[in-house]
Amino acid sequence: MSYMSHLAYFSSLSADARDSTSTTRSKALGVVGDLLEIAMENKHAEIVSLAMVLQLHELVRNGIWKEVSEVLGKVEEHLYIAATIEAASKSGCPSTPTKGEPKAACVIGSTNLQKVLIVHVLIIGTLFYTYIGDGANAQSRMKKLHDMLDGGALDAFGKAGIVKVDFPDSPSSSLEIQVTHPRVIFSLGFLVSSTAKRDPVGRKPKRRLFSQEGVMTVDKELRIEPSCMRHSVCL
Repeated sequence: MSYMSHLAYFSSLSADARDSTSTTRSKALGVVGDLLEIAMENKHAEIVSLAMVLQLHELVRNGIWKEVSEVLGKVEEHLYIAATIEAASKSGCPSTPTKGEPKAACVIGSTNLQKVLIVHVLIIGTLFYTYIGDGANAQSRMKKLHDMLDGGALDAFGKAGIVKVDFPDSPSSSLEIQVTHPRVIFSLGFLVSSTAKRDPVGRKPKRRLFSQEGVMTVDKELRIEPSCMRHSVCL
């Protein structure tokens, strides 16, 4: 399948950040551009979303910050993140469900891949706005990230970070994508929060609590032998 070959090539180009050159970065972004174009022609919405997030991820990974802001805005709009954050700032998203309303109401994304991508974009958005000193936007995205993870979005990553994508126009075809392992996302949730929190002082500053919990989680996970990955690593 064309998608699989594009993803495999992209993963090989992005495998080692230490060997990244301007030529390699250009090739990686070119592969993502080709993937996006093919997915749009085939009207495969989930692959379109994946390609957009891969492009954003590559820009951040290589520190191309001038383009990150514009691409991040487009991705957030495409995945309905921006509208959800704006609505939540007005009405709020309850930490406990009201009668007849499940807690998962705070989780956006209709498929597992969409939820996975939204979590990644929220992590990137939180770090980006923290990096440029925009506390309000960083906090709103961090809150939404917690809403997603607390609402069960972590289940979308599967037990080993393998997400299956089905194609409506071809019921017999599907694509399995290796994304980030859910235990890594769980640890990142703490560490990203410790980075974005604005209360570094006090009796029990949340920044310190998040960082301590994150480090302990990572330390515990390092003792667990990971299983071998059988699919192309994309995120």
